[in-house]
Amino acid sequence: MMKRKITLLLCLSLFFGSNYNLSQTGGTGGITVDISKPERSNDIELQRLTVISPIYINGNAEFDRAVLSNGWQGDGTSRYPIVISSYYIKNGVNLTTIINTDYYFILENISLVNGTTGIVIENTPNALVRNISITNVTIGIRITNNIGGSFNNITIQHRNTGVIADQSSNMVFRTITVDKLSNADSINKGFSFYGSNNITIKNSYIYSHDTGIYSFQSSQMAFTSNTFISNNKGIYVYYGSFNLISHNSINDGIFNGIFISNSNNNSIYSNIVLDYSTMGIDLSNSQFNSVYSNNITGNAVGIKLLSSMFNNISSNYIVDSLEMRGIFLFNSGSNIIDNNEMVHNGLRIVSQYEDKVVQLSVSGNTINNEALLFYQNVENIVISGFHSVIFIVNSTNVEISSNAFERSNSAISVHHSSNIQILNNTYSNFSEGIVITYSNNIIIENNRLDQISITGMVFNEITNINVTENIISNSLGQAIGINHVTSSNFIRNSLYANQNGIIINLGSNYNLFTNNTISSSTFYAFSVSNAHNNLFYFNTISGSGRYGIELTSSSSGNIIKWNNFIDLVANGRHASDNADSVFAYNFWSDHISTDSDYNGVYDDSYSLYGSSSTIDLTPLSNTLPEIIVIGFITPARGGEYIDSMIIEWGIVNNFTADFSFDLLYSLQGQNNWQVIATNLVNFSLVWYFQGISDGNYTMRLVIKNGYGLIYSRDSMIFELISTADTNNPQPPVSNTDQSPVEYQLNPFSVILLFSIFYLGKKRKGKY
Repeated sequence: MMKRKITLLLCLSLFFGSNYNLSQTGGTGGITVDISKPERSNDIELQRLTVISPIYINGNAEFDRAVLSNGWQGDGTSRYPIVISSYYIKNGVNLTTIINTDYYFILENISLVNGTTGIVIENTPNALVRNISITNVTIGIRITNNIGGSFNNITIQHRNTGVIADQSSNMVFRTITVDKLSNADSINKGFSFYGSNNITIKNSYIYSHDTGIYSFQSSQMAFTSNTFISNNKGIYVYYGSFNLISHNSINDGIFNGIFISNSNNNSIYSNIVLDYSTMGIDLSNSQFNSVYSNNITGNAVGIKLLSSMFNNISSNYIVDSLEMRGIFLFNSGSNIIDNNEMVHNGLRIVSQYEDKVVQLSVSGNTINNEALLFYQNVENIVISGFHSVIFIVNSTNVEISSNAFERSNSAISVHHSSNIQILNNTYSNFSEGIVITYSNNIIIENNRLDQISITGMVFNEITNINVTENIISNSLGQAIGINHVTSSNFIRNSLYANQNGIIINLGSNYNLFTNNTISSSTFYAFSVSNAHNNLFYFNTISGSGRYGIELTSSSSGNIIKWNNFIDLVANGRHASDNADSVFAYNFWSDHISTDSDYNGVYDDSYSLYGSSSTIDLTPLSNTLPEIIVIGFITPARGGEYIDSMIIEWGIVNNFTADFSFDLLYSLQGQNNWQVIATNLVNFSLVWYFQGISDGNYTMRLVIKNGYGLIYSRDSMIFELISTADTNNPQPPVSNTDQSPVEYQLNPFSVILLFSIFYLGKKRKGKY
């Protein structure tokens, strides 16, 4: 893993003349930052200061009188500015007020203590304020309607705001130390600007505020080489343009390090943003901004763009984002994302609008020293054998298989695409393993996901997705999150030790969840909210901390049948229904009753939790086992070749159900299934296979009910070798029956025997 060594040296000399040096060295690694608070000194020795009452000067004439009465030096010209120096002013509303004068003056070596405002400047363009201590005030310096001025080497301890500038411009603040008092207002700021322009803050130290710098409707501001420590919000810019934010060190806050909202044409570069609990850099509804060469480490999200377009995000170094989202684009298109280096995080894209995804330019980025693979507008490709993050955008007929992913954001992201297969990949230490949005006809099969910080698989606005035989473990959010997913199948997945199993939300309708095993969920195995007409069949749910399945009142038409609910943990519940759902033929491990007629169903019904007072009228007295399919081939005597075979299967014991069966076959490894017969209700048929090429094959038995697929299982691989005349017509498949029929089955002992016999002259077979 690459490491970059960046050392921030905070050198604040004794109180006045302080300066901050930001040193960034080459190499790789984390960030070393000295965030200790600089010590204050007694450079202004109180015994050398003259104690006076608050100063108030309004206009040139009053300034002239003050010069005469106080013996101040200077005549107010640029060559001989008036010098106001060496005073101690304590207790007052505004401790020093100078307004409405164009005289040049210097305010220096003054200690201001205990007041509402330390210094008030208004309509006074030629002020030089330096070497000032302002302590125990509500506002340190208030500047209004002012053009021009320089403020250097000032320390401020305040309750509300260090410096406020309203409708002012052309000012420089250099080496300002701003710190709030312990009894400060909850909403406090280091610097606050309203309707101001062309103001520079440089080499200043801003400590422990709600907001370090707040800028509203202010443009052409320059915030450079400053140090921010323990401010909940670092630099916030609203409705500003052509601002420069560079070479700052912004450390340790709750919200965002740098936040740009409704602002355009700003440059944000060469900053260090460290340990913010929300975003390092956040652009919202902003355009034409450049964010480059920043070091963004240890934040929840590195860089986020919300509804922001035409921005350039380049050459940033983004490390250890806690949510593993190095760069997060939400409804943000037409941006350039290039040459960013991300470590232990990655790129995340969310957009309901296709153009917001398609119009991105993404190139030259790396994640964990591997190239980020970004495929846009492609078709008919296979991506295999990589260890990086893969994005598929506006593409079709793509297979992603046999990749190994580790420690990033979303390993595979698919947006606005169709006919995608994600097969046999492994994932560990991700925030989200697989993310699919606004896509259709997706197959996700035989993937293994472990150590997921948010969600193993995320599906949003999907039609016809088949999620089969995946293993997801140790997710701190949910194994599978489903929003607006319809007509899809979730089959034979194993989900264990996740906070939640499958969360189904927001109009996810007409989906099938069958033969899944969900164990040891901290809260829910299934949680269903605002989702309708879904089927839950043959699932085994065990060890849920809260509910095996919960259905909210915003859901309807869901059917929960033939499931195992076992091994309640302390305070857990098998099921809660507030949606008037249908529960039937489930096994409930906490139900105690008798089965007097030995039909596998308890004599007493089972009552669920929830406002709907739902009852399972047919609770099973024993668990439903996993459906077992045994496939085998018996070679004929003498090793003859074959031209037909008898296929047999069976269901034992008695139980009424509406199952039917399909039989399919495919060449080994091709996953291209051809139909032998459909809608069978008997348990055997003769298959004549003249014309089928010799080779190794797999057979698939599909078990259905009136709603569609419930379960399928493949046979082992077998070989067909035929010398039959391929010119002869193929006899019809026998024992097919398209009409529905009911038969008896005991659900707690469902065992499907899938037996394949080779018959005929010269037949030969093997696994």
